Amino acid sequence: MQGGADWRTDAALALAQKLYALKCLARFVLMESGTHGLRGDPLRDYLLFDWLDRYVRDRAPLPDLMPQRVKP
Repeated sequence: MQGGADWRTDAALALAQKLYALKCLARFVLMESGTHGLRGDPLRDYLLFDWLDRYVRDRAPLPDLMPQRVKP
């Protein structure tokens, strides 16, 4: 998660693109007017704990990260 009002947004986006290219499980969320810390944002808390609960606590299988082919 990255705050759109943070000067580090370009670096975070570049990192997310590299993770996607390496097929690492990642989700990039840009919080429009958020700053670096995103403290006190209920959406941030929900997304963070939902991800941790799903993949750490519940050990859900990781999604298929291979690109999907579009049938002609």
